[in-house]
Amino acid sequence: MRKIYATLFIVGLLMYGLDGFAQQTRLSSLYKENRFLINPSNAGYSEGLVGYINYRNQWTNVVGAPTTGLVSLHTPLGKNTNVGTNIVYDKTNFVTTVNAKLAYAHDIKLAPDHQLSLGVGLGINHTQLDFSDAVVEDPTDFLLENGNIGSTTFDLDAGLRYSWNNLLEIGIAAPHVIESIAEIRAKDNSASYNLSRHFSAYVGYDFWIKKDWLIAPSGMVRWLPYNDNISYDGTVKFGWKEVVWASFTWRAETGPVAGIGFQVADKFVFGYAYDFTLNGLDGNPGAPWSNEIMVGFKLDGFKKKFKKLEDDMERMQQDNELLNEKMDSLESVLGSKMDSLESEVQGIKETDIRQDAELQRLQKEIDDINKEIEDVNSRMIDTNKLKGMLQQITPYRTDDGSVGMRKEALESGYYVVIESFRKLENAWKAVDIWKSKKRDAIIVYNEERKWFYVYSTKFDELKPALKEMRKTRKKDVPDAWVHKYRIDAQDLKN
Repeated sequence: MRKIYATLFIVGLLMYGLDGFAQQTRLSSLYKENRFLINPSNAGYSEGLVGYINYRNQWTNVVGAPTTGLVSLHTPLGKNTNVGTNIVYDKTNFVTTVNAKLAYAHDIKLAPDHQLSLGVGLGINHTQLDFSDAVVEDPTDFLLENGNIGSTTFDLDAGLRYSWNNLLEIGIAAPHVIESIAEIRAKDNSASYNLSRHFSAYVGYDFWIKKDWLIAPSGMVRWLPYNDNISYDGTVKFGWKEVVWASFTWRAETGPVAGIGFQVADKFVFGYAYDFTLNGLDGNPGAPWSNEIMVGFKLDGFKKKFKKLEDDMERMQQDNELLNEKMDSLESVLGSKMDSLESEVQGIKETDIRQDAELQRLQKEIDDINKEIEDVNSRMIDTNKLKGMLQQITPYRTDDGSVGMRKEALESGYYVVIESFRKLENAWKAVDIWKSKKRDAIIVYNEERKWFYVYSTKFDELKPALKEMRKTRKKDVPDAWVHKYRIDAQDLKN
């Protein structure tokens, strides 16, 4: 009779601790910050090495309530290859579960800014029952004779993720796809359990207001395919420049969840979530609450830099080919004009020596044409120097009084180059002086040469840029010149 009771106890315990929805899927209130926890296809989504450590104390005021530790690490390995690992440690009373998986995700580019990722996570799930930790009224209870028992089985997750322009994300995941079966053997007893297949769906969109303020709504649904146990969350996250954020979540089963977080030095991330459980637990008066903390880091990876450099290389190579064609045509036209001018000069010299002033004018025109040819040749795009990309700089004053700068891509067009400086603060002062003359100017930074240049605002056509250059030379800067930056195919045809 004791064997029957022991077996029934173990089976009931396994059904409660292992087949329960929340226990098998490892609940986290900060999954939006690390979506790799809920879907293996999210490995490498940050385009760099990312690591997180989470600790969750569920139902803090309940004895024997679940505590969970999460360790997550993922990174891109190549242009379309991503890997990662998740380790979950969960303890509920005298039931301890460790789930460890390695994940692989492959990216498929559907169209510009549209990407599909397929991911799988393969590992083990180990469950341990330690009856020495059990709280019993009778220390001679025969259940304590079972001691420390456990079992390990394989586990497999699968997932699919679609993203658009790094703003919209839609994901579907299926934890415990193969529904592994494990057997725990107790003293003269045994019981089996299976990891139930689950499904989850996630959708989220990031709204950026003036490039600084973030409003990010998202939703999460989890369900079992063979019963009506459905769970869903709705979250709204508010942030500023990815430096500090706050979130509010409504979870259907328990109620509201509040979260806060911040980032330090663009690399280290800290987060905290508090669950307000509105419904009490049987045998525990009052509403329990849950706490979760998170510490992580984010390192820039080669994937983002590689993609940007690849796009710039392709665009600049095309521009260079078009410039070569334009140069051939320009040299031909200038050569014909020079031949004509030289013939005219020679004829004037032979016919009338009194036309000395005219000769000087024509000679100056020839010299100017030669200088234009030299300027064009000196400004030919060299694809071997693409790493020295120019960036537009917006300076600002930091809290400690130093000068910081925000970088953004320089738009293609024609610019009048006014001055150059070694220090950003000097360039900033020059722009203020220039604006005091009611003439617009920007700061451009050359990362390769470490120089700051003061440019006029962009012109879409060459003629107004040349007009501004002549005006600047005559009035302010004698050596001002026009920089044709990333002229595209249509500009060259025009």
